[in-house]
Amino acid sequence: MDEESSPNRITEDGTPPLLDKKEAAEWLSVCTRTIDHWLLEGWMPVIQLSPRIQRFNPRHILAAIEELYGKGHGYPQRQPRKQLDIG
Repeated sequence: MDEESSPNRITEDGTPPLLDKKEAAEWLSVCTRTIDHWLLEGWMPVIQLSPRIQRFNPRHILAAIEELYGKGHGYPQRQPRKQLDIG
């Protein structure tokens, strides 16, 4: 990853630019599989540019985390997982 696309690059408002899944995982200190789980759970905001291209806005992620955890009520109630139709 070069310096131009590095998640360590900061915009004027103090947040990184749009991130791909690997960069978002690095920024949040989790693995990409965790990002996949959060997407399935439905709370992780994503910008779907095409069927294969996803980008993540760090400000939207921080807002979602604050909405889930910022109210002082401990861990959020998990929603039932979406069932995949593989038939």
